[in-house]
Amino acid sequence: MNLFRGLTSLGLMTAVAGGAIAVASSEARAGYPDKPITFIVPYSPGGGSDQQARRLQPGLEKALGVKIRIVYKTGGGGAIGFNALWQSKNDGYTISNVVVPNIVISAKGKDVG
Repeated sequence: MNLFRGLTSLGLMTAVAGGAIAVASSEARAGYPDKPITFIVPYSPGGGSDQQARRLQPGLEKALGVKIRIVYKTGGGGAIGFNALWQSKNDGYTISNVVVPNIVISAKGKDVG
C-alpha cells in the first residue's frame, strides 16, 4: 500500500511539473517567464497538496529561473483554490496541483467555489 501511495504521489508530481513546463515551453512571448509564478495550493498547509507543492517548488524554480510563490486558497474541499485557478489569467503565471475530485465537482456543479 505504501509503495502504491508513493508511486501515485510521484506520478501526480510529475504530471504537475510536466504541465507547468509544457505551459512554459509553449509560451510564445519572448522572455517567459519574467516574473514570479503563483502556485495555488487548494488545501491547508501541511497536507498532501502542500507537501507536493513544496517538493516541486525547487525544481520548478531551477527549470524556469523565477521564484514560485505558494499561495493557499483553502475551503470548500478544494473548490475555492480550483476556482481561483480557473478564474486566473491564462498566461502561465498561475499553476496548481488539482486533485481529481475537484475536476469532477467543477464539471458537475455550477458556481462551485
